[in-house]
Amino acid sequence: MKRVAKGILLFLASTTYVWLLFLTAGAMELRLTLTTPATLKTWLSDGGIYSGVVSETSKLATIQQAQENSVVQITSDDISEVAKNTFPVEGIQNDTERVIDGFYGWFKGDTTSPEFTVDFSSRQAQFAKEMTDKLEVKINALPECATTGRFSIQAFDPFKSDCRPKGVDLTAELTSFEKDLASSKDVLKQTAFSGNDVKLKNSSGQEEVVASALTWVPKAYKGLLYGPFLLAILTVIMALSLIFLSSSRRRGLKRFAGGLMFAGVVMVASGFLLRPAFDRLNSISNKSLGAQASFSQAIIDPLFKQMNKTYSRYNIIFGTVFIIPALITYSALLLTRHKREEDDDEVQEEQYIEHIEENERDAVEPNDHVAANNQPEHQVAQTVPSAPTPLPAPTGVPPVARPTQRPITRRPPMIQG
Repeated sequence: MKRVAKGILLFLASTTYVWLLFLTAGAMELRLTLTTPATLKTWLSDGGIYSGVVSETSKLATIQQAQENSVVQITSDDISEVAKNTFPVEGIQNDTERVIDGFYGWFKGDTTSPEFTVDFSSRQAQFAKEMTDKLEVKINALPECATTGRFSIQAFDPFKSDCRPKGVDLTAELTSFEKDLASSKDVLKQTAFSGNDVKLKNSSGQEEVVASALTWVPKAYKGLLYGPFLLAILTVIMALSLIFLSSSRRRGLKRFAGGLMFAGVVMVASGFLLRPAFDRLNSISNKSLGAQASFSQAIIDPLFKQMNKTYSRYNIIFGTVFIIPALITYSALLLTRHKREEDDDEVQEEQYIEHIEENERDAVEPNDHVAANNQPEHQVAQTVPSAPTPLPAPTGVPPVARPTQRPITRRPPMIQG
């Protein structure tokens, strides 16, 4: 019963040991990547997220035009071109990194909530000015009207006319267009952002600032800082338990090396297979998204590719770290196998000799004891002489010769009848 219970405990310990290896490696990877803002900044920068954000945001921006089939049109290409000039990638990157630093200050406990400020009002004003300049170029490209009676100067609307009246003054029209565009919500719904503007809905459905809605986030960040080391300590304790609780040290070392080898091979294989698997799933998801595939391909996919690249590399590194000590342990066991066999032979020989000696003692001592116990009490102390000792003859008396006795022979009984 004890043997069965010990086997079950060793099986559970081995399984727990392997799971702890995976958990320790995963927690350490998260600690190396998510506890500092540098990794997230690198993902966004190397993935080209900032340029994708400008491009996709400009597609969502619309400028209301009076007539869509007029000669003068503000196209999406015009909006995208002007947006890239007024919202440069460097500026978007600086603003985004400022937001990231503000959140990490809250994670670390330096602030009670994310603290940052981003103001796009000056950039939207610059966007409106450049769009107005582009509109002016389009109006000036219109041919002059043959007669001034067709469009009066006061009634001229650049989005409805197909010609430009002679002597028309576009200053008032262009100024009004620039002013409306600088304050339009169609370009940016909000031009200034701060940490208090980041809100989430709570369980009751009401919007709440992120610091109040997610009070557990700073605690989780501290757990991410120290949790991997706690898991590493538990893994070491479990490995030592396997070694010392096994029937022999060699078996314990084999279990220790086997767990390392299994976890290492799985992690290395996942590191090499994670990228093609992600690409396959990504292509399937983009086909199902349809019209939203452009946003996913420009922003979401590059970010996940950078994350995939980082964690694939870490999986290969940690898998190699697990495999190396496993190979060293297996090599040591293999090199010391002959010495172990000699030691086992010597131990078996000594045990065999001790066993023979014990059997001999058991065979001699109990027999003598039994023989002594089986004799009657009146014969124990009595000694029986082997032959009678003749008495010496008296001095001067000749010895008397004894008559020779005839041997007695008996006839066999007669058989009658």
